[in-house]
Amino acid sequence: MKGGCAPKAPRYLHPGSLGRTLVEATARALLGLDCQGLAETSRTAWLGQSSTMDAWRSGRAASTALPADRAGEIDPDRVAEWVVGQYGAGQFAGVVLGSAHGSAAHLAVALGMAWLPTGFEVDLTWPDGGLDKLDDAIEQGRRVAEVLQERPDVALRQVHDPVRFGELAGRLTTHHLSWLQLPSAYRRFIEEQTPAGSPVVLLGDVRRWPVLSDAADWSFQLGSPMSGLNPGSYLGALSMRSSEVSMSAAYRFASRASGHPFAEHGVDGRFEHQVADWAAGRGRPVLGVKYNRPEDLSAAVADAIRLWLRAAGKTGNRLVVECGRLLDPYHVLRSGLVPYWCESSTRPGVDAAALWLAGSEPFTSIDALPEPPGMDAPGIATIQQWHQLVTFANRRGSVQPTLARAYPDRPMAPRDATHVLRQEPHDMPRPRSLSHVALFSTLSDLAMNTSRAPSPLALEAAGELRRPAQ
Repeated sequence: MKGGCAPKAPRYLHPGSLGRTLVEATARALLGLDCQGLAETSRTAWLGQSSTMDAWRSGRAASTALPADRAGEIDPDRVAEWVVGQYGAGQFAGVVLGSAHGSAAHLAVALGMAWLPTGFEVDLTWPDGGLDKLDDAIEQGRRVAEVLQERPDVALRQVHDPVRFGELAGRLTTHHLSWLQLPSAYRRFIEEQTPAGSPVVLLGDVRRWPVLSDAADWSFQLGSPMSGLNPGSYLGALSMRSSEVSMSAAYRFASRASGHPFAEHGVDGRFEHQVADWAAGRGRPVLGVKYNRPEDLSAAVADAIRLWLRAAGKTGNRLVVECGRLLDPYHVLRSGLVPYWCESSTRPGVDAAALWLAGSEPFTSIDALPEPPGMDAPGIATIQQWHQLVTFANRRGSVQPTLARAYPDRPMAPRDATHVLRQEPHDMPRPRSLSHVALFSTLSDLAMNTSRAPSPLALEAAGELRRPAQ
């Protein structure tokens, strides 16, 4: 990479996780590189119905996870060093902190800022596991929390999701570690590689999900909003997913789960307060954006980037609908495209994209890059729904053929999106970086625009601009 050799990622930082992909994609775009080198498929490459082949595939995927008895090797400080190391020694206009969201990567690139996640994912082997061993999964999570209890700067959320991960959920356990304070590597990066007084943009996913929590800074979550389901419908989907899953254990868990804290990609309130105090002491404004649904942020960023492109003399009339890890901010910016990001290939996600398109000024062209989830499951959109989405274009709409043929069974890597976006024509010159002042002005105007539905985003700029989430 330009600016020096990036540090090697720790083994436990899954190469197919969304957060890692977004760091790599954002850093590459800011350094003038695309995502050609990102060839790893997500862990959902090993999903499928219970069968001999799927058992073999899930075993192969689990073999790359960190052994559970080596959980003590997990070092959040090393992860933070890896994150900032992806950006080299360059200077940036500020930082975007927060939840893993594809539009955050596009927003950071438009602003000329680095994107720094507020957490990361780790997979651990579960040799004695199984889809029918929910209580055992909880006990493994407690043991991992005990190993990491000497790290008071992180909180641990275990996510057990047989609906999305299938057989794999019985072979490994997935843990989301969230920082409770700004890591020292982040503080050093902000102080040394961004101008004095530059802003910190904090994006927060405030979706809620019931959890079991009986220990400080550890919690267990059955299912995830990334499935496209709500907590109630998730249990129904779980019963359809596999006869191996003990539904009595699942419903027993549901009765024990208490409270509805933020789901796994949320930003801990303690982190927010610490960042605000740290930034205030250094004369840096903190600009906050929170969203109840990922599509709310996707729509707001797409609208803001369209207006930014038009202010630079471009049409802003060509849209690309990206999905999951299939994105490439470098080529989107190079081509003058408007990006809309779907978190995953779920029916609610595709329906929300269609609703936004129905209320938007028409685009002349729409290209869709659906991420094949690896299986057909409850809540997954059909390829016909993706084809219907691009009919909103008034000249040309296309679902990328290679991805359409792979959908839904054969997962693809970010470089597959790069191969498609490389074919888009250049739209030079590149616009001047979007300013954070213009961004928040645009978001405020969009929220208050009575010709469209009110924005469900919650905005806060240094305590001066607020709009409650709807």
